[in-house]
Amino acid sequence: VWYLHNEVVQHCPRKFNISRLLRFKVSMRATKELHGQGKNFDRFVAFDQAKCTVPMCSELHWDPLGFVVGCQPNFKGQVAVPGEPTWYSLPGKCPSKFYFEKTKSCNENEPGGMCPTSDVTGTRDCTYYIEPAGFISLDELSGIKDYNQVCATTGQREFDETTDQGIGTRFWNGKSDATKGAARVRWIRELFARKYPSLPASLSEPTCDIDG
Repeated sequence: VWYLHNEVVQHCPRKFNISRLLRFKVSMRATKELHGQGKNFDRFVAFDQAKCTVPMCSELHWDPLGFVVGCQPNFKGQVAVPGEPTWYSLPGKCPSKFYFEKTKSCNENEPGGMCPTSDVTGTRDCTYYIEPAGFISLDELSGIKDYNQVCATTGQREFDETTDQGIGTRFWNGKSDATKGAARVRWIRELFARKYPSLPASLSEPTCDIDG
């Protein structure tokens, strides 16, 4: 929700033509090297097109700790959402290369942390597992069907930064309003619960236990 409100819904068409809110269940386990430091998470590292783009990724992260999950508290003040928004970094295969540069040998030498099954062992190349847990359409939130086409022809907008309101829809009104932000999250959870009644509406989030 933080990312959608801050980066996506104020554009026509939406940034990157994003059309859905995907939900995933992530299981994780720290390696013995990281757990030995009393931590479950490493520091967050930025990825761009599947490549770790902070300096010395391998030397500071993968080599000493394995392909571990990183975290970083987000800037909560920019968007009103309940809880503690958090960025996570999950290194995949060959994290030293962009998508279009990855090779078979790189994938083998840098296997990343994604486990082949839901049995997350905490070994250096098996620190997390991702399972799809459903999706909802962004059109369902705003009530504007085929938004990218409609906004271009009618002037409707999901959100306008200058007025802090939508045009023709109210869902994203009040970017910094805590009450409205909490209501948005409740409605999103309700939509997921209706669409996927056999899945839990939400799961508890682990503490991002990095230093400072």
